[in-house]
Amino acid sequence: MPWVFRTYQRPSGRDDVRDWYAGLRPANRATVLNVLQYLRDRPRDEWLRPDFDLLHGKCSGMGEVRFKLDGVQHRLIGHFGPWRSSLTFLLPVLKRGRTFDPRNWEDTAVRRRTEIEADPGCTNVWLG
Repeated sequence: MPWVFRTYQRPSGRDDVRDWYAGLRPANRATVLNVLQYLRDRPRDEWLRPDFDLLHGKCSGMGEVRFKLDGVQHRLIGHFGPWRSSLTFLLPVLKRGRTFDPRNWEDTAVRRRTEIEADPGCTNVWLG
C-alpha cells in the first residue's frame, strides 16, 4: 500500500508546505515530486539517506525528506501519522551550513505534531 503524504494547515488556513512548493522553480518542483513519488511506493524501512533521515532530540520520532535545490539544502519535516501509512509534513526548513531557517523549526514541529495528535482534521492530503 503506498504512503499518503499530508500537510499541516494552520488555523488561519495557510499551509507552509504548499506555499513553499508553489514558490519553487518548475525544475525544483519536479525534483521534489520525483523524490516523494519514489518514497511513496516503498516500505518505510527502505527510506534512506540521501532522501530521508530520522530526527533526534526534541523531534525524535519525526523525519525529514531532504532535497538539494539550487545549491541549498531543503528539508520537509514530517510526523508519521495521524493515520497508518501517512507522513504529515509540518513545515519546510532551509539549511545553510549550520544555520536553519526558521531558527525555531524544532519547537514549531513539536507544537504542530501535538496539534495533529489532538485534531487530525488540521491536515490535508498532498502529493506535490
